[in-house]
Amino acid sequence: MLKSLEKRVLWLTRLFQAALSSGRALKDWQIGMIIPIRKKADRGECPDYRGISLLSLRGKVNAKGLEKGCRKIIQAKVES
Repeated sequence: MLKSLEKRVLWLTRLFQAALSSGRALKDWQIGMIIPIRKKADRGECPDYRGISLLSLRGKVNAKGLEKGCRKIIQAKVES
C-alpha cells in the first residue's frame, strides 16, 4: 500500500511541476463552487453570509502549494 501511495505522490508532483513550468493549469483546478454559509440568525441580510469555495482535491493541493510559494516570496520582500 505504501508503494502505491508513493507512486501517486510522485505522479502528482510531476503533474504540478509540469503545470508550474508551463504556466498552465487543468480546468478542474481553476473551477470552484462558492457556497454561502450563514453566520448569524438573520437569513435576509447579506452580511450574515460568508462564502466558502469548494475545489477538487487536486485543486486544493495545487492552491495550497501556490499559497505557500507566494507567502515565501512576499515574506522575503517584507523582511528586506
